[in-house]
Amino acid sequence: MKTVLMLLYQSCKKKLIEGKKLYVAKWKPRDALRKLINHSKVQRAIKFTQATGRGAFMPRAMPMMPPMMGKPIASFNNYHQMPRARAQRPVPPQISPIVPMDMKPKFIINPNSIDSLTTRDLGEKLYPMVLKMTNSHVVGKITGMLLEMEKIEVVQLINDENRLMARVREAVEVLRKAWVNEKSSLSQLPF
Repeated sequence: MKTVLMLLYQSCKKKLIEGKKLYVAKWKPRDALRKLINHSKVQRAIKFTQATGRGAFMPRAMPMMPPMMGKPIASFNNYHQMPRARAQRPVPPQISPIVPMDMKPKFIINPNSIDSLTTRDLGEKLYPMVLKMTNSHVVGKITGMLLEMEKIEVVQLINDENRLMARVREAVEVLRKAWVNEKSSLSQLPF
């Protein structure tokens, strides 16, 4: 029996599937596998330390700095107490030009950038707006219904709250007609 299994094992090891060797391993108990894995991790750590000549974790490289005012160059021990070689520059604040309220664009999403928007992006903008007009029980359903429209129409709804309110009322009426026989669902409708 063992010889048959060994022959099967050897033949499977040589088998190629889509140009790649088939991985075949002998069954081992879980404890034996854990020991094997831990042993291989230890061996890799030993090889790494021998190859680098250092400990398991290599220290950060010290920056090349000239001696400061007669002080010696830092050794590794006091390296962490020294100032960094590169100081981060402060980011200047972004100042937006002052535009009177009546001259600011009235849209939330620029209609010219519709092609770059995904349905998810539109849904993320639309969901909180619909939530303000409805309740948490039907907001997802109504948002999904509105997202089935063309992208340009959805962008127009996001940019115009009156138009959005009219569409939300239409969606609620559609749900009311669909849920005529379901009293519990009808009680969840906002208006």
